[in-house]
Amino acid sequence: MLGETSQVPETSGSMTEQRTIRRKIIDEHYDTINGVRRLSVRNTSVNRTQLADAMGVSLSTVSRDIKKLLEARAIREEEDSSLKICSEFAYFLGIQISTHVVRAALLGFDLQPMGDQELVELINSTGSDGDAFVQDLWDLDPEDGTPWNGRKEDRDSLRKLAKPLPFIFFNIGSDNDIGAIIRISNHIVNKLQLHIEKIPLLAVGLATPGLMDGGKVIRFCPNVQALVNHSIYELLNTSKLKDHNIKSTFIHDTSSDMLWIKEMIYEKDYNGDADEENVAVIHVGSGVGSALVLGGALYHGKNGCAGEIGHFFTPPENAKLNELIKDKRDEDQRFSTETAKEVRCSCENACIESTIRKEIFDSFSPSVFFEKNEIRPQPGSHTPEAELLKQYFEKRPARLRLFVEYMHILGNQMINFANVGLIVFSGRLAPALKEEIAAHNLRFHSVQNIASSVCTIRAGDGWVESVARGAAIAAFHKCLEENEKSDDPVRVQWKPLRRVN
Repeated sequence: MLGETSQVPETSGSMTEQRTIRRKIIDEHYDTINGVRRLSVRNTSVNRTQLADAMGVSLSTVSRDIKKLLEARAIREEEDSSLKICSEFAYFLGIQISTHVVRAALLGFDLQPMGDQELVELINSTGSDGDAFVQDLWDLDPEDGTPWNGRKEDRDSLRKLAKPLPFIFFNIGSDNDIGAIIRISNHIVNKLQLHIEKIPLLAVGLATPGLMDGGKVIRFCPNVQALVNHSIYELLNTSKLKDHNIKSTFIHDTSSDMLWIKEMIYEKDYNGDADEENVAVIHVGSGVGSALVLGGALYHGKNGCAGEIGHFFTPPENAKLNELIKDKRDEDQRFSTETAKEVRCSCENACIESTIRKEIFDSFSPSVFFEKNEIRPQPGSHTPEAELLKQYFEKRPARLRLFVEYMHILGNQMINFANVGLIVFSGRLAPALKEEIAAHNLRFHSVQNIASSVCTIRAGDGWVESVARGAAIAAFHKCLEENEKSDDPVRVQWKPLRRVN
């Protein structure tokens, strides 16, 4: 609790013991830690007086907390009296399982992602060879999958090209190979285990698609059907983590996406949207999903799987939509593109997700669409995927207009249903919406015809790594006492901070 007078334990003892101590420090001083982190991101630096003002507490209360955090080496004080988070105080690993892909991201205590080189330096600090460790991480049985879409000969250039990405990801040969998925998701933890007693890794988060039952068994997962009827405990070997006193947590992939996007909102401030307490994320990647923050709290639903809006029915009678579909198919004929045959989702409904796959992707798998149209960064090229996607839609404007209309439908449903004040589109296709939003081509209205004046619509930057990073943030929240003793989804509550000028 803020301002508690209990003695902060010194950072000594084995790393296994240290993990309990450091989680306790995070739990007891969460508000102050969060305040320093948020305000230093927004304002470059923050001192005690600014922090006390932003948190609405006395300077003496903040100073007591700061003293303990300095003693624990969780924060440091610069010569100009500004406060900084010590990123090396704790680390949080996030793993994402998606269609054909397993991604991983490692965040420091400042919740900023580490790249390959930073990981090398971290392992070097333990007395081991960091370069050899990272190389070992990348070595995988080719039958399971390959790093960076399998182009091993271009590994070095691709790693440099993809600096903003998580520190590693693997391309799985088939999303139906459950054995490969399990081996890859545990591969990263197994490799880190060699150095686990020298690194303050406090928790691991795993983000997966699909709907789970109360026993944490995935029962419905149209995008990665191999996961159906498998427990999430198969996907992450929690017993190994427990042996080293490392907590683990599981989170729905779109909720994980929301955690990182909220972090980015605080970082970039989105023109004052940082403290909006009712937010929807609509993620358009391999599938279509959403996540909600309502009243400042991340909403999970009964089994932690809220947000499967891609399986809403496609509106059967929509004159504008039908007109746009006709325009798009006329455009396909000019480009000699054959319209995909009926794409049925395993939800067995004519859902929006399956319709988007048919009309926009020409395939059940968006990855096939990206590959066929060469919408991917090439070795030696610095043209990002988002720019290649933009160039594609410039040639196919009817397809873009149809895609925008589908997003319009989903956005309106979210506004009418949850009365949110901010919608952020995320995922691989989000950059395609930026100019449409700026040009006001993506407009929303509620049945009361007032939502356009009360809801802000924004498009993300195509953060393909956001789900893996969000899983690591879920791991951070696992350190709080209310989340530590439960296998339920972590509770996350955002408290607005007053703006510090």
